Amino acid sequence: MSYFLHLLAHVVEEMSGADANSSAEEEQKNKLYDKYFDKRPYDDIESKKIKEWATSGNPQACLELSLRYRNGTMLLEENKEQSSFWARRAIELFSEQSNNAISSYFKRHLSYWFNEHNDHDCSTYLSFQRRRGFDSPETLEQYYNNFKIGLGEEVLFARDTSFWDTRSYGLVITEKAIYVREIDDKSAKTIKLEWSSINNVSYSNNIFFFYGDDGNAIYSTKSNSFFKDVSPERMITEKLGEGLSKHLTKMASLYK
Repeated sequence: MSYFLHLLAHVVEEMSGADANSSAEEEQKNKLYDKYFDKRPYDDIESKKIKEWATSGNPQACLELSLRYRNGTMLLEENKEQSSFWARRAIELFSEQSNNAISSYFKRHLSYWFNEHNDHDCSTYLSFQRRRGFDSPETLEQYYNNFKIGLGEEVLFARDTSFWDTRSYGLVITEKAIYVREIDDKSAKTIKLEWSSINNVSYSNNIFFFYGDDGNAIYSTKSNSFFKDVSPERMITEKLGEGLSKHLTKMASLYK
């Protein structure tokens, strides 16, 4: 671990304290710091300018400012509260950039979901715009409640596999995560696959496999979680499955 990364590891530790959400969140912070220190582009720029850039919403400037307050360098006095504040602000800004990138990518490439978008049980965000299907307040609330989707997240895609259109089972994609509730899972628990935890996605024999950064599979689900028509007549061909897996992999890479 480099000297500077070691310093910011202490920042993360201080930030984790009593209000840390999870080890996954801490891992995400460490990745961001690690990526920043690969280049550290602002280390020789005066602190006044760094403050201006950080205040205007530059996440790298926020990280640089956090480091300087942590170590008391470049004419800034040591201030742990300011160091923690700017580190948190950097995380927020990086997350916003990633969320916007994922949403934009989906809308550019997957709006019509391989021509299966139907405003009913295989729908994209276009249903919101056209005021149809799962866009109704009651239906949307069912997705948020049943899949435990975070407040403020945008539903980009929703696949309802429940028997009576109750939105109790299926799969939902937002700019922050993929939520899955398998109909054959007796525990009826919600699986949340955050984009930050996904390294790549592959497809084989009607099953999608999700892999973490360590190369190990973290989840798998059948193709009907993503597609409505999986009949033998149509079949989910390797080409179609591989196409979606490549899109999902690209979306995950936008969060790195």
